Amino acid sequence: MIKKLGLNILTFMFLVCFVSATISISEPLEIYNLGDSIPLIVTLEPNSNDGWFTVDLVCGDRTETMEKIIGKSFYTGEEQTRSLNLPLTNDYIGNITGECKIRAAINSEETTTQNFKISNKINLEALLDKEKYNPGEIVTLKIDAIKENGRPLEGFLETSGIASISKIIVDGEVTEKFTINENQEAGNYELIIFAYDKIDGERLNSQNQTLKLTVNQIPTFIEISLAELEATPGTDYKFSLELLDQAGKKMEGAINVLVLSPEKEEMNLVVMSGESTSISFQTNSTPGTYQILASFGDLEILKEFNVKEIQKVSLELIDSLLIVTNIGNTKYNQTIAVKIGDQTERINLNIDVGEKRKFNLNAPTGTYDVDVTSGDDSIQSNLLLTGNAISVKGSSSVGILNKYPLIWTFLIILLAGTAFVLYKRTGKAHQIKEKRKMKSFFLRMKNKSSGKKIKEEKFIEHPTEQVKKGNAESSLVLEGEKEVASVIALKIKNMSTLKQNAKEELIKILEIAKDKKGMIERKEEYLMIIFTPSITKTFHNEILATKTGFGLMAALNEYNKRFNEKLKFNIGVNSGELIVSTKSGKLQYTSLGSTVLLAKKISDSSDSQLLVSDSIRNKMIRDLKVNKVEPIGKTGVYSVTGVNDKEANKDKLQDLLNRMGHD
Repeated sequence: MIKKLGLNILTFMFLVCFVSATISISEPLEIYNLGDSIPLIVTLEPNSNDGWFTVDLVCGDRTETMEKIIGKSFYTGEEQTRSLNLPLTNDYIGNITGECKIRAAINSEETTTQNFKISNKINLEALLDKEKYNPGEIVTLKIDAIKENGRPLEGFLETSGIASISKIIVDGEVTEKFTINENQEAGNYELIIFAYDKIDGERLNSQNQTLKLTVNQIPTFIEISLAELEATPGTDYKFSLELLDQAGKKMEGAINVLVLSPEKEEMNLVVMSGESTSISFQTNSTPGTYQILASFGDLEILKEFNVKEIQKVSLELIDSLLIVTNIGNTKYNQTIAVKIGDQTERINLNIDVGEKRKFNLNAPTGTYDVDVTSGDDSIQSNLLLTGNAISVKGSSSVGILNKYPLIWTFLIILLAGTAFVLYKRTGKAHQIKEKRKMKSFFLRMKNKSSGKKIKEEKFIEHPTEQVKKGNAESSLVLEGEKEVASVIALKIKNMSTLKQNAKEELIKILEIAKDKKGMIERKEEYLMIIFTPSITKTFHNEILATKTGFGLMAALNEYNKRFNEKLKFNIGVNSGELIVSTKSGKLQYTSLGSTVLLAKKISDSSDSQLLVSDSIRNKMIRDLKVNKVEPIGKTGVYSVTGVNDKEANKDKLQDLLNRMGHD
């Protein structure tokens, strides 16, 4: 018996099968997937043919009988073989998966195979050609699908999420392309992959995988919202701009705006997306169609509005002289009423834009109440008049010129000839030019006391007394003066949450700027402080702005030491060109280029510092102590650690000289 057992063991090692005394079975592979078939060869030499011959699939505590034949079908004492093919489908084995073995038995004699695995899994590898896509861009999806038994999947692909796809997988591979919708909202998305196979409409093996991709936010449209289709001269015309992405969602960005007048005069400015701005129209602004061209990158949009025609005159009474000036934007052809005492005289006018007419008021000698009415404007005064009767006559101040044109022509030629001879004698025309420049400079310096306008230069001073202290407004100024100004952007990062005490202290701190004639405008969390030559009466506003910023930094740091509620701040200073004018007690300004925007960006870049652009630093290179910090784009930025006080240095020097002289 021992020899026979040893022989059987040796036979098992050579035949790679387990053999009992009367029954043996061939070994299966290590892994099968659902849908496969297991071929088996059972060799048996039964000692008895009573009972049943069975072949069972045993997986854990579950057993499925694959074959059952009555024992009488076999001969006793003879070796016989039986070939079987076991299909691993739901009809035969249900949903059994995992570690299994096959058992063959007849009567009390049985044998089993080694353990093997039945799997329903697929090794799935899904790849996209990249991670981020623009709207309208093509996405390439590549699929490799191998069943766990190592064989390529012959099946199907379905996707959901950002795209729905149905494709057939052949030999374990499929490549598919789809397009991101043009109006797909920006954000992160999932593409859910489902690969499977099926037999007779029943799914067997399957696998899921989720891919992530990002749809970029792309500026797609600029929206211009006009307050009205017509602008009235003498008022502010407001409009706003919005930058929208492919899904119509709001975006941040600086939008370039070009405003064209009917004469094609240009005004450039930069407006942040979501913000509104205004154009200040004077009463004599040109009527007609204006165009607003907004652009951002390759995007452009054009919108038009009209400026109305307005007939308007200003009225002045100087002694017995009535001066009527057309300050409207079209010819004035209306009638004005002049009431002298109880008598009313009517004057039919036909005055071109900007033209003046003068009228003498006459009445028997005495004092009269004079009331002049033009449309909705009027002027009243109590005047001493002389004459024979009440009348209104055109001024004769130019009567001599009309009566004696030849005399005036002769005098003009004579004066011109004299000037030409003097010019030739001296031979120093350039000296005359220099004298004129000196005269212009002298007039500017004396302008405060003389009150005269400077005609030699285009520098026009605004009447400071008409500007409310510290009051500024950013708007589109079409008729103003271009000035080189300096701008402070004081950013209070926690402005919206400040309590009343902190707000009151901040107002006190801002007196530092007001004392230096800085004009202040609040724009959400920014306090914009503008220093222009027309207000400060100096062309060195970079010095004023930097010293003011240094003072503000010191005051804010001192406040933060003393109080529990902190002011989270940063200060940016820049210099550049603005278009400025005054209206209704406000300094109105329009930034040319990025003058204001760069100051705001600098204030965004750090905390509790005074930062200046290289344009400020270059003008004050000897007066500032700075450390270079991270640039903003191509603009150098410097942190100010000290400002030289020239006046204090002069006093110290004079004191030193005095002591040296005394010694």
